[in-house]
Amino acid sequence: MKVRQIMTEPVLTCRPETWLAEAARIMRTEDCGILPVIDVDGRLLGVLTDRDVCLAIATDNRSPRAIAVHEVMTKTTITARVGDEVYAALAVMKHGRVRRLPVLDSRGQLKGLLSLEDIVIRGLDARAVLPEEIVATLRGLYERRPVPASSGDRRAA
Repeated sequence: MKVRQIMTEPVLTCRPETWLAEAARIMRTEDCGILPVIDVDGRLLGVLTDRDVCLAIATDNRSPRAIAVHEVMTKTTITARVGDEVYAALAVMKHGRVRRLPVLDSRGQLKGLLSLEDIVIRGLDARAVLPEEIVATLRGLYERRPVPASSGDRRAA
C-alpha cells in the first residue's frame, strides 16, 4: 500500500511570516499538533509543532503575536513521498523519531501528512503493515536515550 492511499489530505499549513499566535489558534481550532510551513509555491520549508510553540512561548519574552513562525519552526524536516510504501514510511518515522511526516510529490510539493494514527487506523485495516511493525516503531520513538552531561552542567550531589 502506498502512502498516498492513507495520508491525510488536504493538509493544514501556514506560512513562515504567520504569527505564532495565529498558528497556535489554528492548531487549537483544528485539533492538530503540526503545521507544515510552506512558501508561496507550496514547497515545504519546515514544520511547526505544538512543542515548538510551547518552547517559544516559554523561553521568549515576546508576545506570540510578535513571533513569526520562521523564527521557531523546525527547519530540518523528515518527509515521505506519495509513492512510498507505508512500511517504508513507518521505518522513516522510527529512524527519525517522529510521529508525523509531511508527504511530498515528485516535484517537492506538499500533498498531505502521514501520521502514526493514519497508519494504525487505515494501514492496519488494509493489512499494509503488521501490528508488530507499529509496536517496534513506537518503541523506537519513545526509547529513552540519555543525554551526556556537559562539564558545565554538573550539579553537586
